[in-house]
Amino acid sequence: MSNNLWKIFWHFLVDGGLMNSKFSVKFYEHKKLTDEIISEIIYVKSKQWKYSFDQHKKWIESNLKNEDIHVLLYSNNKIVAYSNLVSILVNFDGKQTSCLGVGNVCASERSKGYGLELMIKVNEYLICNKKIGLLFCREVLLKFYTSLGWKQLQPKQYQIPILIYEAMVFNLSGDFSLLEYNDKLF
Repeated sequence: MSNNLWKIFWHFLVDGGLMNSKFSVKFYEHKKLTDEIISEIIYVKSKQWKYSFDQHKKWIESNLKNEDIHVLLYSNNKIVAYSNLVSILVNFDGKQTSCLGVGNVCASERSKGYGLELMIKVNEYLICNKKIGLLFCREVLLKFYTSLGWKQLQPKQYQIPILIYEAMVFNLSGDFSLLEYNDKLF
């Protein structure tokens, strides 16, 4: 069993995970979101990124496609953490591969474990759907994502012209020399 699967298994075995917790997770296709859920997502996102409601809404409308996925962590029927999974194409050593970009990981409050619970479910989704995950994060978050099985890419391993953050991958079997991604950030 891979190290990533052991971490997820250990979480459910020892910590009780989502099965015995006060959390639930829902995955929504973008095209199926209601205005009410979008408003709740924007509320959580605004805790992390200080843009106006209209700016958040415009970003969602401009950057997410109908088939992209919104991941919502609920506690007491309230959204407490959010992320999105965006369908992207990435080149690994010149071979185009369908992947999921993991973006906008945020929580309504810090130090409550919401991000951990959310990312465990995101990882499970990637594994179950046999998808490689790609995310961009600030250096201060590398330890958090690495603890969940994400692998940091070294600058010589990727060409991402617009990247100003660190790049990480998950659920990638095998080695590669160069990852190329030339689309928008997610």
